[in-house]
Amino acid sequence: MESLFLRISGGDTIRADELRARASASFLAFIMLSYLPLVAAVVLLVMNRPQSTDTAAEQDQFTAVKSYATRYVDAYLKDPSNATAIKQFYDGDIPPSALPAGGRALRAASCLPGVFNDGFQTYSVVVDAEIPKAANAASMVPVKLQVDISADTHNLYRAFTLPHARPDRRPGLPVQLATQTLVSEDRPVYKTVAGFLAAMLTGQGDLTPYISAGASLTAEQPRRFTTMAIERVQTNSETATAQDVPTQADGVEVTVRAVMQTASGVLMPMDFPLVMSVAAGHWQVDRINDAPSIIPPNQAGPSAPSLTRQPPRQRPVSHRVITRLTAPKGANK
Repeated sequence: MESLFLRISGGDTIRADELRARASASFLAFIMLSYLPLVAAVVLLVMNRPQSTDTAAEQDQFTAVKSYATRYVDAYLKDPSNATAIKQFYDGDIPPSALPAGGRALRAASCLPGVFNDGFQTYSVVVDAEIPKAANAASMVPVKLQVDISADTHNLYRAFTLPHARPDRRPGLPVQLATQTLVSEDRPVYKTVAGFLAAMLTGQGDLTPYISAGASLTAEQPRRFTTMAIERVQTNSETATAQDVPTQADGVEVTVRAVMQTASGVLMPMDFPLVMSVAAGHWQVDRINDAPSIIPPNQAGPSAPSLTRQPPRQRPVSHRVITRLTAPKGANK
């Protein structure tokens, strides 16, 4: 760098030092001028960053709005001519209604935020309700009613529409469970899930050998089912279809279609999505899967076998459990 300034100054060292000092000062001035806008931009971003969402407070708000909407609909259906009761929730005009009194709100089915305008937040709430078929009738008709609620700057609520009918939303696109591979009856996984469900739901045998050490699963008390028959077991992993237990496996998803029978003889088909793993040479159930994997419609195709690709062989439910239940090795130690 010094040779460059010497060359520019024609070999004059004093002039070269002056040029170098002048260039350094210009560079520092440029840095300072660039730094100030950068600092200002960062300050503006920090000041205008969106506030973090308080999930608990947001959920509490939805709960309060749903409760308010349910009480409003209940007051309206109880007696549509009682303007005094309705005015506690709604300030608009209340036209005469031929709706028979005696209806009731059951529960808020959904609560969706609407618009935010000048400090007022609106919500659209759908309430499940019942209305009499006719005046003084004992039988009721289920209806869905939507009401619109506003929350003011003090977070106080007020309805601004009368309850109005809301048809059900149209059905969504179907998805499939990702557990598409059938597991035959002679496989270790099949025997484990059969023993697990029998112990958990019907009280047949001890549940401990079939669950992992950290599992929070317990046998159902009181028992509501007397017998069980498994229709099919399916998995998302080829590991679960092996004849022998693998040395290691974790997070394997298994879905069991079983038919349960109540003490009164009622048959109830059920699907049980499970998460399983291998420990100490045997399969074990870690938990009931609350978030089973799926195959979206755009990914489903001929390569993805259907759950109903072949009629399942129905087992008689009169027997307690068709599959012989064998506890894993080491269960009695």
